[in-house]
Amino acid sequence: KMSLDVVRMHVLRGFDTLAEILGERPRTFASPGWQCSEASLAVEDELQLDYASDTRGSVPFLPRIGEKTFRTPQIPTTLPTLDEIMGLTVDKDYPRQLEEKLTPGLNVFTLHTEMEGMGCQAVFREFLTRAKEAGVTFVTLESVAEEIRRGSRSVAPATIAAAQLPGRAGVVWCQEGSAAG
Repeated sequence: KMSLDVVRMHVLRGFDTLAEILGERPRTFASPGWQCSEASLAVEDELQLDYASDTRGSVPFLPRIGEKTFRTPQIPTTLPTLDEIMGLTVDKDYPRQLEEKLTPGLNVFTLHTEMEGMGCQAVFREFLTRAKEAGVTFVTLESVAEEIRRGSRSVAPATIAAAQLPGRAGVVWCQEGSAAG
């Protein structure tokens, strides 16, 4: 609901702070809680980011709202979060459940510091071990963005909209036509 100017001010304040701390301006952005808007996507385009990860979906794409297609590629989260899985089942083998969600192609997992980095670190470590043993190759989103820039990974426009996901409170922005949307 914020105006373009207000969104720009907040994003630039964060970018300037990170640039001061890190010595370089960020080249990417991920909105908290997969919340985005026309204004936030417009600011990402203004900043000429390498990519953003503001959405849930199935494959990298160029986000479209209504008739407007934005230039900053989205590399969406494709897998459910651990807290979503925990909220939906009594089966305690969470690493197996995450592993079963892996599909051929790119899988993007978003971790939460308070979950996978702290209280559920052993669960996350077990998932990573099982995935590695199953032959999963791990890559950075930066390397995916580089494939997009070089043209070795194509991105097509896809409409995004707010949607509810199983196990998640509220709505998140999703790529329509994907398993997440």
